[in-house]
Amino acid sequence: MTNFLNFAHASAHVDVPSNLASALLREQSSPLVTQWADNAALLLDTLPSGVVFAIGKLRLSEEASRALAHAIATAVCQALQRRGAPASMEVEIDRPQGSTVRPDRQVRTLLPHHDGGHCSYLTPSLLDDPEWDVRLRVFSNEIGKYTTTPAHKLYQGIFIVNPGEGLSVTTYYDLLRMLRQAYTRTIGQPPASVAQLVSWLGNTIRGSLALPAQHQSRYLAIGAALGSHHLAHHGIAVHYAEADFTVQEIERFPELKHFNSDDTLAPTERFLSQLLIETLGMSWQEFRAQCEICVPSERFDVVFGHNLTLLHGGLMGGPGRLLEPICMVIKHASGADYEDWLAQAWRRREMV
Repeated sequence: MTNFLNFAHASAHVDVPSNLASALLREQSSPLVTQWADNAALLLDTLPSGVVFAIGKLRLSEEASRALAHAIATAVCQALQRRGAPASMEVEIDRPQGSTVRPDRQVRTLLPHHDGGHCSYLTPSLLDDPEWDVRLRVFSNEIGKYTTTPAHKLYQGIFIVNPGEGLSVTTYYDLLRMLRQAYTRTIGQPPASVAQLVSWLGNTIRGSLALPAQHQSRYLAIGAALGSHHLAHHGIAVHYAEADFTVQEIERFPELKHFNSDDTLAPTERFLSQLLIETLGMSWQEFRAQCEICVPSERFDVVFGHNLTLLHGGLMGGPGRLLEPICMVIKHASGADYEDWLAQAWRRREMV
């Protein structure tokens, strides 16, 4: 696959000096920690990429680095709450995740996605769309059939236990920019206001949720969010760049068999390229060149990103890559403080 490396600018990397590391572990309420965490929270809420907290360069043990990563998560969670995140938001540490690499490949690449896709995706705030049904913030409630916990992930994070053998960088994609472009392509002119764009996304989500029997998806696929009218773009949420479509997927959508052929792109990438051409007017390669931001990290670093206004992926990870998810979550995506936070998240561009 063609490799476009749009590396994030320096502000996406946050140093953790030794004195700060000590304070994070012992004096979370100290002014030093509070000011540092507030600055980090500002970056998380405004950058078009995630943020790396550079623990690895301290050369601590794995146990000490993990403890520091958890302390950073707690401090930044509290700072985000000072910025308006829901008071009920808490740090969730999920089970370790390895990297599944095909036997005929040396690395694997994860395509753009949200963590917790069955319930953690961008929706209208009631402040912008009073008619929005908050129950639609859960795309699937079939417990045991989705891959993460039932909590809504507002900010996703990973502790890098082992970066792996490949390039192994985290990629980010600005969903707000994608939605504006999809809206403009569909309507013929840019949205006149944030509320107008919000309402448009609400309609695309309602449309996909109204067709579960046809598309049989448990997740809000990127194509559905971007307003595609092809049913397969609602029913197939591609995840691995090197994957082939399964027999079951082809039975549901026979047109997928045309993607399982020799090409410079894998079938899932060709499928993603088709839906991006339809909704954004650019191929997967063009989209990567314009929108993909790569955030490199090293062993024992911790990486956080906004899970609703950004999509993320993983570029060229080796089989030894091992991550421990650390997310900032809420149990129920509703309430006045959530609606306020969500409305502000939609306005991230205006905050910069």
